[in-house]
Amino acid sequence: MVSHPPAAAGQPTLATPRLLLRPFRHEDAPAVTREVADPRVADQTLLPHPYPVNAAEAFIGRCAMEWEAGKAVTWAITRRDDAVLIGAIAVRMVRAHRTGDLGYWLAVPAWGQGFMTEAIGAVCAYATGVLALHRIEARVFLDNPASARVLEKCGFRPEGTLRGARWKEHAPRDVRLYARVVTDAR
Repeated sequence: MVSHPPAAAGQPTLATPRLLLRPFRHEDAPAVTREVADPRVADQTLLPHPYPVNAAEAFIGRCAMEWEAGKAVTWAITRRDDAVLIGAIAVRMVRAHRTGDLGYWLAVPAWGQGFMTEAIGAVCAYATGVLALHRIEARVFLDNPASARVLEKCGFRPEGTLRGARWKEHAPRDVRLYARVVTDAR
């Protein structure tokens, strides 16, 4: 099994034809706040709405700490052509089981353009290659068929509905569990 790269090595940047997935920087906080303040983004994620003041700064700080601790890797999704931040994607790891939990959000102006499919593909390649994860899971709210389609395009399969699995807007919400499994165990 490939171990987590040492913190001194720094978190990698991943490139796709149209995107750069890079570590978050403190100067990204205003863009994060602006994009996740849109209720359409918040409604399909576990992000709170309204987004609290200074929450982006705390999030960015946690990203670096979780990377250094080997618990998670979180990337800012930026367009290659203009470096505009359009989203985030992360994998939280359970090393003992060689599994990861995938989470992501995308700014509304970037919806429907295939950006998240590109980002998930790059992150899954990194997670199953460098991090040697065997299984990657993702959960989507049942009323988010666009996210479900993206996961299926990226090789995830639905495994079932988890009733009341996530608390959002003062009520439990059902989610569908998706997973992508590497069949060639290492």
